[in-house]
Amino acid sequence: MKTRVEIKKRIFLRRPTNLKVRRTASSFSLYILDGFISSFIAQEFRNQGTLFTMKDGTSLTRGSVRSPLAQCLLIRYTSQVIRDMSNHGQSGERPFYEFLESCLRHKAEMVILEAARAITELDGVTSRELTPAITVLQLFLSSPRPVLRFAAVRTLNKVAMTHPMAVTNCNIDMESLISDQNRSIATLAITTLLKTGNESSVERLMKQITNFMSDIADEFKIVVVEAIRSLCVKFPLKYRSL
Repeated sequence: MKTRVEIKKRIFLRRPTNLKVRRTASSFSLYILDGFISSFIAQEFRNQGTLFTMKDGTSLTRGSVRSPLAQCLLIRYTSQVIRDMSNHGQSGERPFYEFLESCLRHKAEMVILEAARAITELDGVTSRELTPAITVLQLFLSSPRPVLRFAAVRTLNKVAMTHPMAVTNCNIDMESLISDQNRSIATLAITTLLKTGNESSVERLMKQITNFMSDIADEFKIVVVEAIRSLCVKFPLKYRSL
């Protein structure tokens, strides 16, 4: 017959497992709850429009959303509200820009990338507003994960089309990606450098491109050739070397 001490010992040994189950169930419940919150946010942003966001949007953006997916959705609808307010002629300081900037310090990488992309795509974005987003994207350029390098260089490539000077600080990190094993990353890196490079760096870039062109597929070569053609228009004196 088992003594009370043995029974208590068995109960004590089972507690960590039960506690782990409870914690897992609690985390799952929070994840489901965040799903409902994100659905609520999406529905309210669609139905109420700008009037809702000015009244209640601040409380939503200041709240704590545990799920990174729900946070990404909130970032997307916040950036949409900013665009809608700009289209309605509301000028001055952007009401929810601080929320987007705060998401750049989030612990989840997907949230950081979503916030950086949202900031770079704002209508009439200034160099001052771009700076924090460019800074975090530059850090991702040296990430050991290819998906983060690709996401960062693709976003910077788009920024270089409209704000090439804002991306010039990333040129050194971008040059190291020319030899990246992922050809998509390498192609985006070289085309970004062609958009942001100055007249003195053109010849050095062309030497790197010569070796690069023999290692990529035809569809990537077309992208590089288009970038070189734009460079010829930008620096007509370098036409022959290009």
